[in-house]
Amino acid sequence: MARRGASVLIALAFGLFASQAFVSPAKGAPEHEVDARVLGATFAGLAPLALEQPANAYDSVVAMLQSWLVGGIALVLIYGAAFVAALANPLTKRRTEVKAEVDAMKRDKTAAIAGASSDLPATPINPDNHGLLYSLHNSSNANVHHTACAGLRQLAEHLADQAALAVAQMAPASSAELESIRAELNGQRPNAGAARGPVLPAVLPLHVDGELRARLCVAMATREDQRIFAEQKVPKIQEPQPLREDEWRPRCGGMVDRWHVLRDHDAFPGEDLGKVPVSQLAQAKAFCEKKGLAGLVLFGGVAYLRAQQSVEVLCNAASPQKGAELLLRPDPLLHRPEKATARLRVAVLATQDEFDETSLFDVGMVSSTGNGRRYAAQALLRSIAQSEDFELTAVLVYDWKNETGHWALPSEGPQHVTLNIRGGQPVSAWRGSMGQLLGACAGDLAVDVAVSIQSRRTCLELMLRSIRAKKYVAMGHDYNLPFGPWGMEVEPEMLALHRVLIQDSRMTMFCTSQHLVDFVHRFSQGRVKTRLCYCADYGYFDSEDLPLANEPRYVTLISPSPAKGLAILLRLALMLPDVEFLCVSTGWTKTLHEVQLRAHPNVKVVPGSDDLDTVYQQTAVLLMPSLWQESFGLVAVEAQLRGLCVVSTGSYGLKEANFLEELQVTPVTLVHDSRTREMLRGLTLAEAEERLDPGRPRKEGQDHIHFAHTLIATEEEAKGFAEKIRFLMANAAERARLGLLARARAREHVRARRGGFAESLKELLAEGSIETAPVHE
Repeated sequence: MARRGASVLIALAFGLFASQAFVSPAKGAPEHEVDARVLGATFAGLAPLALEQPANAYDSVVAMLQSWLVGGIALVLIYGAAFVAALANPLTKRRTEVKAEVDAMKRDKTAAIAGASSDLPATPINPDNHGLLYSLHNSSNANVHHTACAGLRQLAEHLADQAALAVAQMAPASSAELESIRAELNGQRPNAGAARGPVLPAVLPLHVDGELRARLCVAMATREDQRIFAEQKVPKIQEPQPLREDEWRPRCGGMVDRWHVLRDHDAFPGEDLGKVPVSQLAQAKAFCEKKGLAGLVLFGGVAYLRAQQSVEVLCNAASPQKGAELLLRPDPLLHRPEKATARLRVAVLATQDEFDETSLFDVGMVSSTGNGRRYAAQALLRSIAQSEDFELTAVLVYDWKNETGHWALPSEGPQHVTLNIRGGQPVSAWRGSMGQLLGACAGDLAVDVAVSIQSRRTCLELMLRSIRAKKYVAMGHDYNLPFGPWGMEVEPEMLALHRVLIQDSRMTMFCTSQHLVDFVHRFSQGRVKTRLCYCADYGYFDSEDLPLANEPRYVTLISPSPAKGLAILLRLALMLPDVEFLCVSTGWTKTLHEVQLRAHPNVKVVPGSDDLDTVYQQTAVLLMPSLWQESFGLVAVEAQLRGLCVVSTGSYGLKEANFLEELQVTPVTLVHDSRTREMLRGLTLAEAEERLDPGRPRKEGQDHIHFAHTLIATEEEAKGFAEKIRFLMANAAERARLGLLARARAREHVRARRGGFAESLKELLAEGSIETAPVHE
């Protein structure tokens, strides 16, 4: 077979290349005669080669060449057929068309958003403060916040990419449908001509759903953020008022007037005379004063003593060192004897979140109002300052947020400030970082009772280490605790330290509801001492005789946000189109939430203010569909004191704040997990408390956050609220009767609890004091 194949190949080769292998004789050359005898002899000699013979090396080479030639021809035929099929495939043509449409929409959208942002006033935006929405915080939680963004134009391009991606992932659409989507995103009708409308619609289209809705909400909220950021107002800062004679102050001296702290500074690094743990800072300061040492450095939980004796030399040698705190001794030391007093001395440790002047206004926020703990803290300070039994000896403001901005924390401190108090006189305070307050106060500030407004780990640590007291009180306003499933801390070492601090034998936790008391007792296994202390115990509700609503019209929700039941309200607005809703935006509310609310014609959105009476006067029913762990519900009591019905979730502290059980909704099978910032469906808060892993980590990424902040509850999830609202709005007489009943019970609550805080402090001190012991490292 090899020989036959070879013969065929030779014949083909001869036929293909014969014209090139032989040169034809020149034109006009004489023709030669072929000798028949020579031709016959030649064929006779070649005849044996035509016979079948065994294959040899020559045949193997020819076979190899043959396989190459045949294989190459086959591959060319296969690829050719595939190419022709691809060109003729209608699906490929459709994909190419869709890709071209989406790319065009991306380019137009990016250019248009960038152009729209360029039309707004050019305002410098701090990348540290401009968070892409929605790392969203809980405004009381600083750890949770702020994914940094390079600038609005980069953000616009990112959002355009996301919107285009969402469109591309939709079911295949015709060219006309794509044009319609594109026009809708651009806020104009198809083929509207050269005149372009706004890049994004003025109001969120209600029929947009799914991921496209979430992306569109984020894009619209970002546009609103830029406008708000350009208009935000800087709080007015008061000049510090003179200190009272009986008010604590850091001790006065020569070059510096107190133990002074230079934040993020060191001097003569490595030249240590000795070192002690920061829990022994008071002893270290006393040693410096006794031996005439100029100061020491705090770094990494350790106090390093410096050998220099001149404060001026140590101060002049100071150089920036991130994380270090340089403490400078008063020089020379002047002793100021404490004034004897019959009243109980109280020191209060607050944070920047408790005062209007120091509260941050982040991009994404629409108001800084509505922080219940802030109002409660100021009511507590007002109560102590006005009491005849107590002396407000010192107010310390631990500030870890204001690194930049209108009131940046100074590098040299603590800083003497004056802060406004709602319903009372301004108070003097000392504001600083942990190192500044610790350096100024440790060993110098001694009182009968020290009170921390928050029960977070860093606040308790600072209070125990900087203030010498007979008793310590941690105010419990939330469930951010080192036990149970709701705490924000997840690192085992920090959780262990937090437990040590809150379980200190001198510490008592004043809980704002009986539910919180029971929760702490259960999950700490009785190791934390607690007392019930409603906000009414220290005069939060300063008046019982509040006016009744004279124009009841709206179902009102204050602080619309995922935790406060935004998803429920969005569904109710669809289920009850004849009911008018009023939403009051506060520090909980983001532009992302307002964008969705304004899409409903029966929802009115107003900014929060201190004048809540204007809101309550227009309210028929107060709605509180909270989906997170409410420790109480101050707004519920405020509304009921004005004769308003409150329809609320019937769980956690809200069960105690809503005095009419018949207006509580249970079960509510929707939960906002404050740690992971996701929405959990199909279980109640009580079930989540049992099932959630206390050690679960925070979730990475933004998709679950965007889902939680743009979710609309199902009709089944909102059914209980809809039934009660429908009944109350249709029966004015019954609504008025229930409102008066709620008013009577709210008044009884306020009267029964009045003065409870002062009595609790006296009872604590009557139990006897325990000598101060060092805090565990």
